[in-house]
Amino acid sequence: MRNHLQLFTKTENLVHKKQQITMTQKNKSIPLSKLTVNIENPRFEMVGNQREAIITMLEDQQDKLVKLAEDIIDNGMNPAELVIVVPHEKLDKQFNVLEGNRRITALKLLSNPELIPEKYKSLLIKFKKLSESFIKHPLEEINCVVFENETKAQRWIRLKHTGENDGIGTVTWNAQQKARFEERVEGKSSFALQI
Repeated sequence: MRNHLQLFTKTENLVHKKQQITMTQKNKSIPLSKLTVNIENPRFEMVGNQREAIITMLEDQQDKLVKLAEDIIDNGMNPAELVIVVPHEKLDKQFNVLEGNRRITALKLLSNPELIPEKYKSLLIKFKKLSESFIKHPLEEINCVVFENETKAQRWIRLKHTGENDGIGTVTWNAQQKARFEERVEGKSSFALQI
């Protein structure tokens, strides 16, 4: 009887712990206009406002951001990687993006290429052209994971960006595993696998 009681108590504690974890975050569709690019993004030094954050991201990523925008137009947002946000500290009904700032920057530039300064003329031209396609089928609502505060989100962001972490994080494929995937998906025989 005592063992059953201990097992019941352990199970009850695990259920309670799981409920506490899930209560700290929720999935929500949020309008793009309510998402702010993080001015404290680890990709660059802290900046003063969202416009500066967008321009700094543009400077840092350049054509990578164009490629990302093209892919979003062609395929939409990656459903396996939701944008992580928290309620904005100062702006009511706004959300600060903690994870997914590149994607949100690309979307904001697709929605409004005029955010790009004239000194980045080639990028401005590319985004204006892409914007023409984007506005036909814009992404106005973004699927996000909303955490109540940054502390609750940090564990997941750290796992995404700091490697395998002894198997807790994403374990990347080696060359043979990539070739095996391509063979299965593309139907192409891999010379490396045949050897």
